[in-house]
Formats: sequence, C-alpha cells, structure tokens
Amino acid sequence: MRFGNKAFRTWYEKVKDNLESNLFDHLLNNENLQKAWIELYPYLLDSFGSYERIDYGTGHEMNFLVFLYCLYWIGIYTKTDF
Repeated sequence: MRFGNKAFRTWYEKVKDNLESNLFDHLLNNENLQKAWIELYPYLLDSFGSYERIDYGTGHEMNFLVFLYCLYWIGIYTKTDF
C-alpha cells in the first residue's frame, strides 16, 4: 500500500478483540469502575491508530492521554502515582 502495511489491520483486529477482557482483568475489576468502560473503550482503541486509514499520529497519541486522564478521574491513579 502507499501509506501503510495492510498487516496493521490484522494486528488492530487482534487488539480490538482482546482489549475489553484485558482492561477488565487488569484495571476495571471493581463493579463501579466497569461502568466507565463505555467512555474508556473508544479512547483506548483509538489510541492504537486508524483501522481505515492505516495510520498513526498525534491525534491517536492524544486519545491515549485522554484515556490516562479518565483513569485518573475515576480513581485508578492518584497524585501519589505521578
């Protein structure tokens, strides 16, 4: 392809298929925190790049920062973790 490797889509699908179970297992084992999943999932998934365009850029990096901020906001991280 001109702009990206088509194998990225295969990798992205694997990430998408495993993202929910991995996040629940490691971070969201509290029932109240699981309610935040609907907000957290898109930010984390979009932080891996664009499936359609097969690209990665600063917007995707920003999604990861917003994901981390959300974790801070719901109490996964505190100021002492900084």
